[in-house]
Amino acid sequence: MICPGLSTGLRALGERCAQLPQVRLSSPKAAIGVNTESCMLSGSVLGTAVLLDGITQRIEEELGCPATLVVTGGLAKYVTPLCRHPLTYDPELLLKGLALLYQMKHLSRTMPPGAGGGTRTTISAGAAVPAPSAGNAARRRTKTADDETGWREQ
Repeated sequence: MICPGLSTGLRALGERCAQLPQVRLSSPKAAIGVNTESCMLSGSVLGTAVLLDGITQRIEEELGCPATLVVTGGLAKYVTPLCRHPLTYDPELLLKGLALLYQMKHLSRTMPPGAGGGTRTTISAGAAVPAPSAGNAARRRTKTADDETGWREQ
């Protein structure tokens, strides 16, 4: 799923709409704005929270089971308090995932074949998770540490 980010949407309003000002990002005080700035903030920040809640609900309906919503990034601090769906907020998840990838790649070059206990780690959305079991019918797009060609179905 690809959606415009909070900053991108707010900046586009100020740049592309001649009568709208550039607005400094902050948390809206209320859903109903009382002036142009508060309306832009409410639409952008609250709109992003509602987008996350709505998309998560639709994904859960498609999957037929609860989904875990993980929110990351520095600007998420404005949105997460407004979300109604349970979520986990980790502003440094991307950096943690990159560090893990680096460590895995570095270890795979320095460890002899067969070292590491025979387990494989799968990277999914920047977090380390156990590789799917053979009996798991769910298919996911993942990048594995031993796969240098890119994404593949598992």
